[in-house]
Amino acid sequence: LHAAMRADGLPASGVAFYVHDGAVSIYGTVADESARAVLITAAAKAPGVRRIVDHLRVGPATDA
Repeated sequence: LHAAMRADGLPASGVAFYVHDGAVSIYGTVADESARAVLITAAAKAPGVRRIVDHLRVGPATDA
């Protein structure tokens, strides 16, 4: 999934994926709603993915 992000020109740092039984939970911060949509679409296209659980935040990255 990180490779798909890089292929779409999205930064792969600061984003984590947890995969269990076809469900992908995505955590992290993205710059805007457009980046969120591209990231979710890329994850949904991965083989075996049946469900996306979006925990992404939009805005500047924080260390908290």
